[in-house]
Formats: sequence, structure tokens, C-alpha cells
Amino acid sequence: MRRKSRWFYFLSLLVVVSLMALYVERRDLYGRYLQYQQERDELQALQGQLDELNKEESRLKDHVGDLGTDPVEIEAAVRRSKHLVREGETIYRVETPGDTPSE
Repeated sequence: MRRKSRWFYFLSLLVVVSLMALYVERRDLYGRYLQYQQERDELQALQGQLDELNKEESRLKDHVGDLGTDPVEIEAAVRRSKHLVREGETIYRVETPGDTPSE
């Protein structure tokens, strides 16, 4: 009887292991795990980019806040946006062969 129960035990174990292997292969669990790792790495990279962008946003907010109070910054911003020059200034425009003139 003891030999019979050992044989039944090993046969049952073999069936269970075979079914588990079939399940893993059919459900592509290894492929899903690799995809999970890749997405986790992408998420960490995106989180790092988000942190950098938040720092940049904070820096720009501080800069914009200073624009309203600093007369030199106000003048520079207006001159840049309106393409204005001071009296007596000379503007030199350098165009390379690949440049198209802006209107």
C-alpha cells in the first residue's frame, strides 16, 4: 500500500507541476512580468522628469513674480517681445545661408 501511495503522490505532483507550467505558458506570465518591469522603469523616468519640470515651474514662477517689480526686467521683456531698440543702438542681423528671413 505504501508503494501505491508514493506512486500516486508523485503522479499527482507531476500533474500539478505540469498544469502550473501550462498555466504560466498560456497566460504569458513571464512576458507580463517583463512588461511590468519595463513600465515600472518608464514610470520612474517619468517621475524624475516630473520632478525636474516642477522645479523648473517653481523657478519660472519666481522669475515671473520678479518681472513685475524689477524695472530692468520689465524693459528687457518689452524690448524682446516688441523688437524695440534704444536710441543710438545699432542692430546687426547675421543670416546663414540656411536661414529664412522672418517677417
